[in-house]
Amino acid sequence: MGTFTREDVLSWRGRDLVDNDGDKIGSIEDIYLDRETDEPEWAVVTTGLFGTKRTFVPISDAQPHDDGVRVPFEKATVKDAPRIDPDGELSHDEERTLYQHYGRDYADSERGSGLLDRDTRDDREPRDADGTRGDALDGPDISEEEHEVTLRSEEPVIEKRTVPKERVRLEKDVETDQREVSDTVRSERIDVDDQRS
Repeated sequence: MGTFTREDVLSWRGRDLVDNDGDKIGSIEDIYLDRETDEPEWAVVTTGLFGTKRTFVPISDAQPHDDGVRVPFEKATVKDAPRIDPDGELSHDEERTLYQHYGRDYADSERGSGLLDRDTRDDREPRDADGTRGDALDGPDISEEEHEVTLRSEEPVIEKRTVPKERVRLEKDVETDQREVSDTVRSERIDVDDQRS
């Protein structure tokens, strides 16, 4: 990285990136760090109309230059770089593709891939993770045989139960009405003339 500190490089955000002829390539939007060394490794540069295109540029050889930061590449090389979505992390394959484009050797495939600076603050694994990594790798050698591994995941079970919340008492009042019924019963006498002849 030369003589700049990590903080120097992180302060390059918002500055112009210029090519080896001093032509402006675009504006530095973000800095990505090497996951292992924590050193700045990539700049995400916005180019194009309204800064709509984002491109990764290696900054290991970048130098502050007048009002911007100079990289040893042609402007056209940066503009033609592979489109990779800056989603906070670069995979090994993405880095290899980018390095090849810029004519660099991607020497060590075990090298940590780039990580967005703000993603590295608190949730990085501690520096002494090698001790636990040794424990994790300790065990019988992996053979050609097939091994079955059961993966378990916890899933919430939601059940629906009917629980009485409030009892409402319904009472039915039956009203009894007593009425006196008085009625005159008429009796009729029918005289039958039995005339016998």
